Amino acid sequence: MFSLNQFVSLLNSLASAHEQIKTFGEGDVWEIGASAAVQYPLMWAVPQPSSTAQKLLNMKFSLIFADILDPDKSNEQDVLSDMMQIALDILAQLNNPDYADNFILDPNANLIPFTEKFDDDVAGWKADINIKINFLSDRCAVPSGIVPSISSTLNMPVIVRNSDGSYNVSFDAGSTAIIPDSVIKNSDNSFTHSLSATESYTIPDSSITDSDGTVSSLPATRSFTAKTLQELINSVAVSTIYNDLVTASKLAGLVELLSNADLGNLTTSQLDEVTAILTSVQVQLLSDGQLNDLSTSQLNYITGLLGSTQVALLSNTQISELTSTQIQELTSTQIANLTSTQVQELTNTQIGYMSSTQVQELVHSQLSNLSTSQLQYILASVMSNQFLQDNLSVSQRNSMNEIYTLQTGQTTSYATGDDGNLQHGRLTDFFTLKTNNVFGNTHRFTDENGTQTYTSNYVIDHATGLGWCRSEQTTAVSWSSAITNANGFSLSTSIGTLSNFYLPNMSEFLSIMNMENSNNVSLNYSPFNIAGTSNGRWVSTSISNPNTSAIKISTAVIPQLTTAAKTGTAPYFVVRRHF
Repeated sequence: MFSLNQFVSLLNSLASAHEQIKTFGEGDVWEIGASAAVQYPLMWAVPQPSSTAQKLLNMKFSLIFADILDPDKSNEQDVLSDMMQIALDILAQLNNPDYADNFILDPNANLIPFTEKFDDDVAGWKADINIKINFLSDRCAVPSGIVPSISSTLNMPVIVRNSDGSYNVSFDAGSTAIIPDSVIKNSDNSFTHSLSATESYTIPDSSITDSDGTVSSLPATRSFTAKTLQELINSVAVSTIYNDLVTASKLAGLVELLSNADLGNLTTSQLDEVTAILTSVQVQLLSDGQLNDLSTSQLNYITGLLGSTQVALLSNTQISELTSTQIQELTSTQIANLTSTQVQELTNTQIGYMSSTQVQELVHSQLSNLSTSQLQYILASVMSNQFLQDNLSVSQRNSMNEIYTLQTGQTTSYATGDDGNLQHGRLTDFFTLKTNNVFGNTHRFTDENGTQTYTSNYVIDHATGLGWCRSEQTTAVSWSSAITNANGFSLSTSIGTLSNFYLPNMSEFLSIMNMENSNNVSLNYSPFNIAGTSNGRWVSTSISNPNTSAIKISTAVIPQLTTAAKTGTAPYFVVRRHF
């Protein structure tokens, strides 16, 4: 027979194993903290009056679960919530069927809250429990030398219980015990059946009736699988059950019942029917083969749900068929994980659908995989319309600008394959962009307001992102003075005073020279209108040997590059990075 000490020892073990309970004790309430300081949370077992009845010992306890309160009692609600959960944890442990050989916990336990109790000012719950222990009144087990006379043979009482200990009864030999019926019911109680101890029962099939009266059934023990789904889908040819399911929004629920293994077995025809109702978790479980079978309409729904590794599994044809909506759903991670072949399958139209963030990710992570035509499109179209307007970083913009050179402006051809014949570069012509600039026009050169009046003498070159002061600094100075003066130069404009100017290098200065200009005067065009002269202008590019010389560029003969001692003097232009 299970004793008081054994039960208290069990309570101590359960409390010690619980990660939150710090102190366990047993005895009267006044003994809490009497012998040692208490660490909270506390579990305390108080024995209560017990009783015997019908061969059972009803051993009763009050279990106290308490934790300390803050001085302002602000944590009282949290303490009550935590202590109730701990109390329920212990009750759940005591309901373990493994203890059924020793005792059964009465399922009806009273939980009573308390606050601001005891010397330590605590709050918590008191759980009144009753455990039922078989008490067989076995006199042979009594430690006594008195052997009572036995006038008749007594049979031991009988104990009947089920496998999980939820039913347990003791009765004397010769008496009759009636085992109650078992009740079978479904989750919503719409079906119940009482089953006697000796009765077998066959659970009926589930019945599905569609709108034309056709009845289909699904055995109660049969799990919902890909095969079951296929049967429902196939039934559309002979029945309206499938349409009924779709109308009632039930098909999505059925699909969500599919296991991972069943999901992997979906056929192409099944995918045609259920793609739009797959969950994101299910989509990411689709196999490589299934991904390759997805149609364009299916991709319309699931592109945003695909895992980044799955996007990389899409075929080249599928990549090229992605719509504007699908393209815009691609995440940065998905773009970064595209294969080189997939990147080159992206059309210019698809790149045009991308947001500025997506294009920046494409350039950042896939630059080496972009084809020549894609780079030309990004340079000529996406860059002008999106990168500059959506804050493309300076380093990215400069990198893109440097991929292709500008046209020289020469349009007259003197031999097949010469500059005038090929006109290589990223412009429509020397003065015209292929797409709109940030001001919404195709002018290569504008002022700070997007017009071509140049009241402030400031010129923005939208092909290079440079900003020029169009007035030449005509005072001839040494090379080092030209650099110093340019660095300190500022210009008052309608958008504020502009600074950060510098002396242009040789390539930057050559970029604004029009090789088609009449009389070989390369800067004699609007907005610069600089008359030709044989005098060179300083650029910041030095000669390495001897390093005491630097380059000057003349506009009289195109281009006339000369070297001169840095101590000599010459006029110069100033420039800054506008974008």
